[in-house]
Amino acid sequence: MFDEVQIHNKRLIVTGRLVRTARIEQVWYYDVEELERIVEGLRQNSIKVDIFTFWQRLPESTPRYKYRMEWDDIAALPVKSYDYW
Repeated sequence: MFDEVQIHNKRLIVTGRLVRTARIEQVWYYDVEELERIVEGLRQNSIKVDIFTFWQRLPESTPRYKYRMEWDDIAALPVKSYDYW
């Protein structure tokens, strides 16, 4: 069971009971832009959230934001064209 929240044109999915976690609905397709506005929108929303998760696209490996982070393993390879693949 989950809740949905719309904040700054992003649809967020909120899961969990004891610890409420929010994430962008299609996190693989959308980047987090204007993070501070999304965090502020979550603070002001009636559905309370404890953790907001998101990821940065490769090849960017230096954290962009000052928030706590954890590394996650991702298997990735560049695909330039079908023939190249």
